[in-house]
Amino acid sequence: NMFIDFIGTKGGIRLNYYGGFTYWNGDTLKGETWDHPIPDMYECEDRAFIQSLHNRKKNKGNADEVLETMKLLEAIYRSSDIHQELSFREGE
Repeated sequence: NMFIDFIGTKGGIRLNYYGGFTYWNGDTLKGETWDHPIPDMYECEDRAFIQSLHNRKKNKGNADEVLETMKLLEAIYRSSDIHQELSFREGE
């Protein structure tokens, strides 16, 4: 069972990697589940890679894109460590 939780002050969502998601109302903690088809992530990555070879264009897996994601994750961890909100601007 693989999932990711997004939790806020007014509710939350659990996204299941193999389809569907559940929403929780923060007031009642009542959950509602919906089925939502999610494409196979490995097949999508392979298709995008092959397409980038044919088009000779960078895809989302390019090191430039990954670096920006890592900067964002580092800011999230730092914010958690110091218990403060941080601003994050592209290119910083």
